[in-house]
Amino acid sequence: MAMEIDPLDRLLQPGEKVLWRGRPKQGLLLRTQDLYVIPASLLWCGFAVFWEYMALTSVPKVHGTEIVAMLFPLFGVPFILIGLQMVFGRFFVDAKIRANTHYAITNERAIIHAGLFQRRTTSINLKQLTDYTVTERGDSSGTIAFGGQAASGSPFGRQQNPYNSLTGLPRSLERSFDLIKDVRTVADLIHKAQKG
Repeated sequence: MAMEIDPLDRLLQPGEKVLWRGRPKQGLLLRTQDLYVIPASLLWCGFAVFWEYMALTSVPKVHGTEIVAMLFPLFGVPFILIGLQMVFGRFFVDAKIRANTHYAITNERAIIHAGLFQRRTTSINLKQLTDYTVTERGDSSGTIAFGGQAASGSPFGRQQNPYNSLTGLPRSLERSFDLIKDVRTVADLIHKAQKG
């Protein structure tokens, strides 16, 4: 049986020593923001389905032309697809992203290697890290969000959307160890690596 190679091994610099490796919780799960996202997504999808139903049943009677009768209902299809992604698909996208995610702490940095269609590596220099936030759950799992993860303003003065439009997940997850086991132990390890 072939041994699985950790994709982080090829990202290490000469002399860099791994102190911890981890992965987020796997499988389908609900997040805190789902308390807000689920009602909004149901409202969006419900309205899109209602609009599509009205377009399919009303257009031929009102306009009577075949081209309008065919094109008008097609306008609602993308909105239904977006609604279905918001209601159901995002849970599978979230699970797939977490399945592709690997974390590590070395003597020099925190590494996040994740992505859906292409993998992206984020390196956070521990010596330059000024702050991080630890959120712990009752089962001792949790999330470590590294400083600077808040939505940044654009050059035009507008704030960036804090949620990824494809996944519906917070962009802050791009700079965090999300849903890891023994989060306090990992946070202590980061603190020691910063001092050492």
